[in-house]
Amino acid sequence: MMGIGNYGDITQRRSLTTDVTGWEPQQEVLQRQPIYSPRHDAVTRGVQDRGWRREPCVQAADMNEDKAMGNPDGSMQLQKLRFDTDTAVRELMFLVRPDATFGNLTVGGPCDIECTKLRDAVYALKPVGGSGPHYFFPYVQAGGGGVGHCLVPSGAAVGTLVITGGMNGCSLEVRSRGSDLMFMHDANGSSLAGLGNGDVRRSGDVLCRADARGYMNPYEHNLVRTICERSTSHSDVGSVPVHSLITVKTINGWKVVHSGVFEITTMAGTKKTESYERIPTISDLVGRF
Repeated sequence: MMGIGNYGDITQRRSLTTDVTGWEPQQEVLQRQPIYSPRHDAVTRGVQDRGWRREPCVQAADMNEDKAMGNPDGSMQLQKLRFDTDTAVRELMFLVRPDATFGNLTVGGPCDIECTKLRDAVYALKPVGGSGPHYFFPYVQAGGGGVGHCLVPSGAAVGTLVITGGMNGCSLEVRSRGSDLMFMHDANGSSLAGLGNGDVRRSGDVLCRADARGYMNPYEHNLVRTICERSTSHSDVGSVPVHSLITVKTINGWKVVHSGVFEITTMAGTKKTESYERIPTISDLVGRF
C-alpha cells in the first residue's frame, strides 16, 4: 500500500483547493485501503491547534438493527444538500454508496438519488434507476482504464447533483464538451494523463480539477490510530476513511464540496458495531466553475 506522501505545510493545501487554470498533473499517486490499528488508545485530541475542524464521534448500535430500522428518511437532508449546500455539508456527513449496478459501470449518466439515514447526521447517497434529475459517474480501476465518466448538460437545473464513488486518492476533473460537461473520476489521480491525446476524455478545456491534496487530511493515518477508545472486550477495531466529492448546480454556477467520514467498525465477540466521525478539514468547498 502506498503512503500519503509529503504534503508540506498545511497552508500549502489551501492553494490546492481552487480552480485549475494552468493546472499541472499531481506527481504523488495516493491510494486508500482499510487501515487496522492494533490498538486505539484514546479519542483523537489536539487536531484543533492545526486549524482542522473536528466533530464528535457518532456512535451506532448493533449493525443487525439497521435492517429493522429501515430508515430511508433522508429526503429533507437531500433537499438541503441540493439547495442549502454549505449548511448541509457543515452540519451533516454524506457517503456516496453505489450498488453493484452502478459500481460496475465505466460510463455513467442520469439517475435519481436515494438518501438514507445511517445514523444521526450521517447519510448514504445511492444512485438509483437509469433516469432522473441527477447524474452519477463511476470509479474504474486503473487496470480497467482508470477513468469513469459521464456527460452532464451545462445548463442543468439548479439543485442538480453529480456524484461518484469514494475518492480516496483519486481526482475529479471536469472538462467542457460543447453544451455539455464531461465529469471524470481519475483513478489514483494519474489514469487520465495516461490516455492517448486522441481520447475524447482528453479533449475540451479543463474547468475544474480536484486532486487528493485538495480534499484529504494529511494526518489521516495518525488520526485513524487514535480515533476512538478501545475497550478490552473488543476483539478488533477498524477504521476506513471515505471521501465523497459532490458537485451541485447553484444559481451562481457549479460548486464541488467534500464530505469526509471515518467509518469505524468494532467487534466485541460476535457483536459488530459501526460508528462514524467526520474527517477534520479546513474547508468543505473544493472548487467551483
